[in-house]
Amino acid sequence: RGRGGGGGGGGGEEGEEHRATVMKKLRSLCLRRLTDVLSKFKGADFSSSVPRVFSILLPRIVRMPKENTQSPVGLLEGFHEMSCDKELAKFLFTMPEILQSIFACLSATNASSSVRKVVLAIPQSLFELGMHEPMKPHMEQLIDHIHLHLDSFINKGGL
Repeated sequence: RGRGGGGGGGGGEEGEEHRATVMKKLRSLCLRRLTDVLSKFKGADFSSSVPRVFSILLPRIVRMPKENTQSPVGLLEGFHEMSCDKELAKFLFTMPEILQSIFACLSATNASSSVRKVVLAIPQSLFELGMHEPMKPHMEQLIDHIHLHLDSFINKGGL
C-alpha cells in the first residue's frame, strides 16, 4: 500500500508526515477560501464572524513571520483583502498581534519579495482608507521593520 494506505501496521513516522502535509494543505485551502469570501462579498457585515475567526487563527497569526515568508497566499492575502475594505479594515486593529505579525513578516530573514510587497500594501491601503488614527500606535513598529528590512537588503549587496 502507498502512503496513508490505511489498515494495520501503524503508520509510524511516514504516516505522521503524510498527515501533517495533508493538514497543511487543508489549512491553506481554507484560508484561500476565506480570502475569496472576503473579496467577493465586500461590504457584507462580517462583524459577528471576524472576531471568532481571529480567535481561532491567533496561533497561526502569531507564527506568521516564521511560517509565511515565501508566499503571501492564505492568511496574509486575507489581511490584505481586509485592508482594502473600510468595514473589514477596522478588524485589523482589534488584536495587537495582527498588525505586529504582519509587519514582522517584512523583516523576516527569508521573506520573499512578494510577501514584503503585500506587507507594505497593507498599511498603504489602510492610509488610503483614511485610517490614520488607528495606525498611529503601530507606526513605530512598522518603521522599525522597514529599517530592519532595508538594513538586511543593504547588507546583502542591495542598492
